[in-house]
Amino acid sequence: MLNYCTCLLRAIVWRNTDTSNEKNMIQYAPTFARFFPAGHSLKAIIHFSQIALGDDLYYFKKFDYGKTENLRIYGSNQPQAYNLSLIKHKVTIMHGNKDRYFTERAIDMLKTKLENSEFVNVLEYNGWGHVSFIVGKEIKLMVDDIQDQLVHNKVHL
Repeated sequence: MLNYCTCLLRAIVWRNTDTSNEKNMIQYAPTFARFFPAGHSLKAIIHFSQIALGDDLYYFKKFDYGKTENLRIYGSNQPQAYNLSLIKHKVTIMHGNKDRYFTERAIDMLKTKLENSEFVNVLEYNGWGHVSFIVGKEIKLMVDDIQDQLVHNKVHL
């Protein structure tokens, strides 16, 4: 298993191509370091890293415990994919066009897997990368969009 710090840095920063928020990332790094991973379990962070660093970013799968434990827990050497077709609710996908994790291809694949959702809405933020949703200079824009979605009953939080 990769060491915790390596997983975290590679998963969050390495693939992020958004440079417009670089100052914010540097400015808030000490705060994140002081409180992170507050509110997150180590297992959740490792699970995110498994997906982010895996061969297929478009495959939402269960936690990978390794072949032996996977066989015991899942009855298979590999963790299974989550069945996103079971989601029936309204969904809003918010993404940045500079996000290397969540590309247009990923959005199209996700929308296909959400085939039974009542409504799928996509909001794209120009120039935003994956980390922009945490430390973006224009975070108020996203908050305003969420409020708009709630007011017009397009999304449930």
